[in-house]
Amino acid sequence: MSTFTVAVLRYSVTVAQPLDGKPVDRKEARRLAAMISRLGKEMRDSAPSDIATDFHTVLKAVRTSSSRLTTRHAPIEAIDPMYNKRTRAAKKAVDAYSCA
Repeated sequence: MSTFTVAVLRYSVTVAQPLDGKPVDRKEARRLAAMISRLGKEMRDSAPSDIATDFHTVLKAVRTSSSRLTTRHAPIEAIDPMYNKRTRAAKKAVDAYSCA
């Protein structure tokens, strides 16, 4: 799980760069999202039952966020799925499990 959580953290920071007045590196964000997707597919069936729902919530947030990494969408549209209340709680649960 630790590789997954580090990748999600890095993706979250990458898409949030506009909050610091920096442009999003869309190529890097897409690369990270693809890596998270691959890791998620490999881990989906083996995700511990006590965090399976949170794990899937994080995967869905990354998928939604990455689909909004276009010039047609405002940067906040890619940021919001990663930082909304539900996703923050899910990331925290997955991270806590990884650190245990």
